[in-house]
Amino acid sequence: MKRKGILILILIFFVIGFCLAEDWKELRSLHFIIYYKDTSRDFLYKLRNFAEDYYQEILQDLGFRRSKFWTWENRAKIYVFDSSHDYIQATNMASWSGASVDYYNKIINTYPDAPELFENVLVHELTHIIFREYVGFGPNVPLWLDEGVATFMEKKRKVYLLKRQLRQLNKTNSLSSLKELTGINKVTTFSQEKAGAFYIQSFSLIYFLIEKFGKDYFAKFCYALKQGRSLEKCLSFAYGIKTLDDLESKWQSYFFD
Repeated sequence: MKRKGILILILIFFVIGFCLAEDWKELRSLHFIIYYKDTSRDFLYKLRNFAEDYYQEILQDLGFRRSKFWTWENRAKIYVFDSSHDYIQATNMASWSGASVDYYNKIINTYPDAPELFENVLVHELTHIIFREYVGFGPNVPLWLDEGVATFMEKKRKVYLLKRQLRQLNKTNSLSSLKELTGINKVTTFSQEKAGAFYIQSFSLIYFLIEKFGKDYFAKFCYALKQGRSLEKCLSFAYGIKTLDDLESKWQSYFFD
């Protein structure tokens, strides 16, 4: 009788698991598995194409040489919920959220009407995953570096806005010292203006490192981070920049002199 009960429980769990798996349909591409329910095929094909294009663009622009690619069972997963309501209910994100990301498991959650999904959000979240997968999650990677890289890929085509915004922030003394910036590990408690300044300054630092020295040196810098070296040792290894003060001085000269 006990054995029969166990078999019944196994059958119940199998049926439940099967139903849950059937609840999501799949669209597969070379590097992604897109899970959806009732989303239109036009949207799904557009999402697939943008994701594949961004994947290649990020690797190329950051200069990463990888041995492990997102293929077969290592593909990233994108869950497309039918609506904002379904997305928020499932993820517990804020009502204004358009997408969320699980860096460790290479998962992005979103919905078809998410604001600026194709223009900004998708490439931003994908950059987070690719960057962190490469350099790791050690304490040698400050938040400004993580967000700066993602924002660089998102806004690199609008550098003219960056320079204008950065100069305005400098005039109003709204920029942080690099040591202060490196000490920031979350911006969720910041005002909108302070958070905006953080992202602009972070973006400008990555733009400076890539545009001034080239993507090969940035890849060398990221490789050193991957080895677990301190931030300053990585800067010295790749750029000959010995301290954060030295980096800040060179960054200021690049943008404000």
